Amino acid sequence: MTISTLEVQQLSVVYHTNGRMLPVVRDVNFTAAAGEVIGIVGESGSGKSTLGLALLRTLPANGQVSSGRVLLDGIDLSQMEGSALRALWKHSLRLVPQNPLAALNPTLHIGAQLIEAIGGNRREAEQQAISLLTRVQINDPKRVMRSYPHELSGGMQQRVMIAMALHGTPRLLVLDEPTTSLD
Repeated sequence: MTISTLEVQQLSVVYHTNGRMLPVVRDVNFTAAAGEVIGIVGESGSGKSTLGLALLRTLPANGQVSSGRVLLDGIDLSQMEGSALRALWKHSLRLVPQNPLAALNPTLHIGAQLIEAIGGNRREAEQQAISLLTRVQINDPKRVMRSYPHELSGGMQQRVMIAMALHGTPRLLVLDEPTTSLD
């Protein structure tokens, strides 16, 4: 029997707002085996983005998982804290957000951000960054490496975020409307 990579059990999420708890995700269940792709569809405001953030434990301050569990290779992510959780984010969990400009640092070149995300030897990380940018069909990766986020189109910014998410071998990749702004 193969162990599933991701198992979501009865996951519910609330937002605390104006002294109330507003339920936004209710009793979500699914299992995704290694390499499997699952699409979450729904109307605008139905909780798709919130579900993705809950899976990665990156809900905003007023968001809270109110019940349920998220297991990655049998490990309950809700029980992880501190350095163990940071290590998991660094090596295993990736997010491509809906709004890439909000996720990219406006004061750093794209290359610096990719190299920091990849880590390790700077020269090797730079070569890997160029390779990742080429992989996501950026035609002039060296120019993009020298660019600031605001100098790129929304589609190029989104391709950069996808490249950043693909480095290494992530075990869980959450893509929140990844093709919306692609040009």
